[in-house]
Amino acid sequence: MRPGELRRGKGLCRGRGPTRKTGLRVRPLPPEVAIAREAIRLAVFTRDGHCRLRDTAAGPCFGRLTVHHLWKDGQGGDYSELNLLTLCAHHNEWVEGHRSEADTWGLRVGYGEDVPSAWRRLIFAELVDYWWDGTSCYADQPELDAA
Repeated sequence: MRPGELRRGKGLCRGRGPTRKTGLRVRPLPPEVAIAREAIRLAVFTRDGHCRLRDTAAGPCFGRLTVHHLWKDGQGGDYSELNLLTLCAHHNEWVEGHRSEADTWGLRVGYGEDVPSAWRRLIFAELVDYWWDGTSCYADQPELDAA
């Protein structure tokens, strides 16, 4: 048989028509991991209070609150308060469609960058006025805290 030649029963299945693809099968998280993630999620909601893109040029908020990963899970980002920010469902989708603005505002971690530098951009864009641990970003400058 020559390279590229089809054998009977191998290669293309003629006459069967299109085959149906199945969806991804996702294994549920172990209960202890699910409980830990829920605790982190609630801590992030408590820290942020509301969608961080509320009252910005990104449009009005709608949809339930979600946690947004600054460094995506599939790219190695972890599920921690450092890596999570509260956004509404609309703005979470908006970030994916407006990547250059999201990068400028610190809503995404770029290639070769670390998460704290994204937090610096979030502070510079005035989306937050605290660090990921809840401490004021002006703690070393008391005169700015009073303003």
